Amino acid sequence: ASQKDAGGRLEFLQFSVSNPPVATRVLAEIVPASARAGATTQFTYAILPQFDREDLGFDTIEIETPVEVVSIDAVRIDGADTGFEVLHSAGDGFALKIPRMDPQQTNDRIEVDFAVEVFKFGTVFTGRVSDSERPFEVRQMLTPGDADPLAESNTLSVGLVEVHTKAVNALKLASSVFTPNGDQVNDALAIEYELLNLFGAVPVALDMYDLSGRRVGAVYRGTASSGRFALAWDGMLTSGPRPLPGVYLLRLQVDSDSDRGVEALQRVISLAY
Repeated sequence: ASQKDAGGRLEFLQFSVSNPPVATRVLAEIVPASARAGATTQFTYAILPQFDREDLGFDTIEIETPVEVVSIDAVRIDGADTGFEVLHSAGDGFALKIPRMDPQQTNDRIEVDFAVEVFKFGTVFTGRVSDSERPFEVRQMLTPGDADPLAESNTLSVGLVEVHTKAVNALKLASSVFTPNGDQVNDALAIEYELLNLFGAVPVALDMYDLSGRRVGAVYRGTASSGRFALAWDGMLTSGPRPLPGVYLLRLQVDSDSDRGVEALQRVISLAY
């Protein structure tokens, strides 16, 4: 790649693709194919590699998830537990290094057990495999299909057991008492919320009200889609003076732009200095 001028414009980009590929085809499916929204669910991700004798093989698996996994519990190859290394785990998925799979192991099923939450109907757990010895080559996508004949999903898409009519599933505060006085103790309030079954990003507002119902000011403005979100509040409003000590309501409001309209949850917070 080369760059020109101070703007750093990209003039050339090249990817290397395996020829032959790491595998002729790699089928994958996830079970169960449905889960309760926002509940930690144990999944098994089955991968069935189909090799030609000249294929290169692979030793790395990447799986996309809606939020960071709660745990990665086991990997099995052809039914036997095997060691694995977690290369990374983040809010958009994880990567594992496993013993190398090569043409001698065609149709040896790989199973990965992990636990994670699902927040939207039709969440797709996309997967890829690659060879760690060829880090610059394009990773090979997994093909949804019958990776496990004993499972009936044949898909990488997960639905919801019951499609919730509500968009706001939870609003959690790390503490009900908040003391942002600069003494390095309880100076930031961790706020976490969960949104369900939204299609695209929607407006999200977190406002502060007094107990009479008068709006004091805005804590946060933004947009979000389905998932779990967190922010740290330093006690300052987006405009106006710092609120006085007292008991307030923090109100989360989401405009889902659908038949559900505007939804809200609120929690009591005590502010002290």
